[in-house]
Amino acid sequence: MDIRPLGAEHGAEILSVVESALGTGFRGGRTLEWWAWKHQENPFGQSYLLGAFDGDQLVGVRAFLQWTLLLGEARLRCVRAVDTATLPAYQGKGIFRRLTLAALEQVHEDGIGAVFNTPNSKSGSGYLKMGWQPVSALKVALRPSGVGGLFRMLAAVLGRSATAANVSREPDHHLPSFSTWFDGLSAAGRSQAVTSLSRQSECIGTAWDEAALRWRFANNPVADYRVLATDDLADWVVIRLNERRGLREGVVSLACVTRGRLSALLKHAAGDVDYWVWRPGDVPGRAMAAWRNGFLPLPLKAMNLVTRQVSASDAEFTVLLSPANWHLEFADLELL
Repeated sequence: MDIRPLGAEHGAEILSVVESALGTGFRGGRTLEWWAWKHQENPFGQSYLLGAFDGDQLVGVRAFLQWTLLLGEARLRCVRAVDTATLPAYQGKGIFRRLTLAALEQVHEDGIGAVFNTPNSKSGSGYLKMGWQPVSALKVALRPSGVGGLFRMLAAVLGRSATAANVSREPDHHLPSFSTWFDGLSAAGRSQAVTSLSRQSECIGTAWDEAALRWRFANNPVADYRVLATDDLADWVVIRLNERRGLREGVVSLACVTRGRLSALLKHAAGDVDYWVWRPGDVPGRAMAAWRNGFLPLPLKAMNLVTRQVSASDAEFTVLLSPANWHLEFADLELL
């Protein structure tokens, strides 16, 4: 088995392996356009891509997606372990481990500080055996959008389809798309929006800037992001509308809000949504913010955040190991 770097010329082969192992993905979005957007156009840097070859046949793929984190005012170059796939006929032969260890060597040489990701139950133990360390279970919170949404949710819980009740409720998409909203701001307004994301400056979070926000929300080829905002940009939120089991789901992807203002903003999209889900983060005070906005924690299996030191200092990595230091929302965690 040969381990080799992968480039843009391998796109079709990569997708074939990924789809064989992982399926078609979010809304059938595993396309060449999606792969290029995610791994080549990322403003944090192009992904590290390695493939396992049996002769000339690509049988395994390992991708490390580049990501920059803020640790207070310092920046730490990281990668996210994503899109690991091995053809079914080759699984159980150690390909996942070989690709991952080879990728770790590659990113260490390039000065990457750490790896972080949220592995599923199938791959979680494999990461721990290769030196990853658990940080925390990342839970989500939920709130009905109103009385009607609550009744439709209860009907779904009782096994009654909510689809019929939603047939006549076509979303009017009156909310501006992220690109329309962001491009409509003045240069000073865009700068203010970016700066406002640094409110949690003592916490670990994505180092958002204009390029990263455009790439993540405006240029995303598989998801439609909308914005709710106050005129003075003191509070704004990026949402994604989804359908799950016949219910209209509103995902709060990124919330830049103060105190109880999120609830007030979400009311403007109540007609399009049965319920909201949000990941308020584990930073002290954020759980209270969720309660203040009517969100209750879901008693469901959570994503597990894990990380591994690469070239970060021991002091930097100690910060990464504390759950209370992380401020991660869906925008940071969704597998894109």
